[in-house]
Amino acid sequence: MTPLPLTLALFTSTRGHFGRDTYQTTVNDWLRQLPGHSWEALRANIKWEPDQEAKRDEMKAWLEARGFEVTTPCQAWKHHDASHQEGYLRDMALVVGEIATPYYLSLEDDMLLRADEPIEKYLAEAIELLEDNPALVQVRFARWANEQDRIQGLRAKHGIDAKVFPDAHGNMTHNDWSNNPFIARARDVNAALRFLFVSNLPRHSEHGLGAVMKIIGHPEQPFYTPAPACVYCRHIGTLPGEEDVLDKPIYST
Repeated sequence: MTPLPLTLALFTSTRGHFGRDTYQTTVNDWLRQLPGHSWEALRANIKWEPDQEAKRDEMKAWLEARGFEVTTPCQAWKHHDASHQEGYLRDMALVVGEIATPYYLSLEDDMLLRADEPIEKYLAEAIELLEDNPALVQVRFARWANEQDRIQGLRAKHGIDAKVFPDAHGNMTHNDWSNNPFIARARDVNAALRFLFVSNLPRHSEHGLGAVMKIIGHPEQPFYTPAPACVYCRHIGTLPGEEDVLDKPIYST
């Protein structure tokens, strides 16, 4: 079969999550669910720090053995700090700038996907949506079963001008950018990152990048999320025992 015009792009680091590696679990889970003809290329970015060369080399070898082209920028950074967000944006620019396919699937190293049908079906549908709707610039998968309510509550909770437009099947268009697993045009994200770096917008991988992607896309509903009852993501980069439940709905509060 002809591969989808898609690159799987993984963003990871030598630091891991709470002292645990999750990148192997994430990659194995995705590749187990996606046959090789689902994508054209695999790329990975490993952020490492000066004292972590051995870990970097171990991760790079493991990913390359599974077919990934790997970039390895060296960056000192801290969680919940500007260095984290600035570094992530530069990682994105490095990876997306080298993607040759029209579309890419962005994967952080601690997010899994579950669906009621083969995931390949939802990837193909995402690409078709982007092909047919130039003003749509992201198709992302929700973590929460009550994603519509979560987005609608952002105004009261955080003062964010959030809008969501559901259809009769639970799919929705909206204006809430997230870096949860998503498919986008590589061209759009590359252009958005270039603009962001010369603008006065926040150097933030969601707030800043999302603001530019809204400019590129539809003014009110540039993003699309399939019905969470059909396909959803789960977070495993937690303390042991606090991972999301994989096979049951979870709700944002």
